Amino acid sequence: MSAGRRHDRQANNAPDKARRDFREETNMDFRTISAVVADKTTDAKALAVATAMARRHRAALNIFCIGVDQMQFEPMSAGSTSLLVTPGPTDAVARAEELEAWVHTVVDFHVPEISVERVILPHIGLETGVGQLVRFSDLVIVSRPYGTEIDSLQSDVLCSALYSGGAPALVVAPNMISALQASTVMIAWDESDACLSAVRKALPFLRTASSVQIVMVEPPFARNPETGSALRLSEMLSRHRVESEVRIVPRTLPRISECLSRYMAENKCDLVVMGGHQPQARFRDVLLGGPTRDMLELTTTPLFMAS
Repeated sequence: MSAGRRHDRQANNAPDKARRDFREETNMDFRTISAVVADKTTDAKALAVATAMARRHRAALNIFCIGVDQMQFEPMSAGSTSLLVTPGPTDAVARAEELEAWVHTVVDFHVPEISVERVILPHIGLETGVGQLVRFSDLVIVSRPYGTEIDSLQSDVLCSALYSGGAPALVVAPNMISALQASTVMIAWDESDACLSAVRKALPFLRTASSVQIVMVEPPFARNPETGSALRLSEMLSRHRVESEVRIVPRTLPRISECLSRYMAENKCDLVVMGGHQPQARFRDVLLGGPTRDMLELTTTPLFMAS
């Protein structure tokens, strides 16, 4: 084949390559964003961020206003006469209607596609119900589940999105009121499957960041980070056009979360990508605390989490 004909073929293939690159660029984005509203006070910021994120990414926004039926079933001995005292589903309906009306007054409806849905869920099985609502979402915006003046439902919503719905969650920071523009992103790498899943699902944020730092806190075994899993993660990201660097942080403070928080402050990180609780560790972390719970309770930086 002559050089001229080879040149013509390369020229003819150039538009196809440009189209493939365009499809790759546009597919790496959040197309469906969801927010679960359970309380007007604690979910106000999350709702504002969800609206701004949907507008920025030109995504569909699903808002679920949930009323929780607080019916409780208590175990009783055989032969006892059961007595069930419950507020009744009417209270849950009224709660959901109140939240729906409030959403219509505060949400900016200048979004390409937006829906507001009123949902009544029983307290027993709440995690499964919320998981079914958000399982088709690319991103769920949730309020910080721990800290002062936080409703207990926020923790249920986060766990539901991560474990029942399988969707990634962006935990809104206390001072966050608009769409996230992450310039410096820290990946809290612990070599877990959950963290790797979070990294994959956070690619839309990682590809637009100017600095991505893979941070490990004193790995359990002495190893060169250039030959360990951190380098393989960095190599994987480079194939997605994400430049990253590996940082090892010595554990000079009692808790891992304190080491990460100090690193975040020193490097002015805008976003933290990390895995959620491991399923077998969730009950232990509720009782004793753990790095994930500590980060959720103490951090002032948005957290991107997945399981």
